[in-house]
Amino acid sequence: MTTTIEFDATKFGGFNDAPPNLREITEKEWVRSGYFSVHSFFHEEFRQFIIKSLPATSEKTGKILNEGRDVYHSFKLCYMDEHHGYAITHDYWEGKVRVFHFGCNHKYHELSFQECNYRGISHFGNCWHVHECRECGNIYSCDSSG
Repeated sequence: MTTTIEFDATKFGGFNDAPPNLREITEKEWVRSGYFSVHSFFHEEFRQFIIKSLPATSEKTGKILNEGRDVYHSFKLCYMDEHHGYAITHDYWEGKVRVFHFGCNHKYHELSFQECNYRGISHFGNCWHVHECRECGNIYSCDSSG
């Protein structure tokens, strides 16, 4: 059975808005985030917005160009589900990529077979695990049988 989820990207702001709860993450956090373990993103878009703490540098001098003024940065937003995602930008002259997480910072707890049954959530047995986020209610399930 395929479930269609209504998705409204506007709850994450408009074209020139940073999405809510935006925070820069380390390369280690990104690698361990689940970003690389999904086959495709839920939704993807391009945005330009200001992050005052994100410098823009000069190719020739290395000097920070946006000191005392706002500069728009280009971001690729990758929504992992309807509750959170990653914003990726780069500094062309520095040759660096920077990654930000936005939306819910999921805090999952596992639901029992009985709890899933009671709530009408599919649970397929011993090696099937169903997790629910305490913050936003997102349901995540997986098979651990290998």
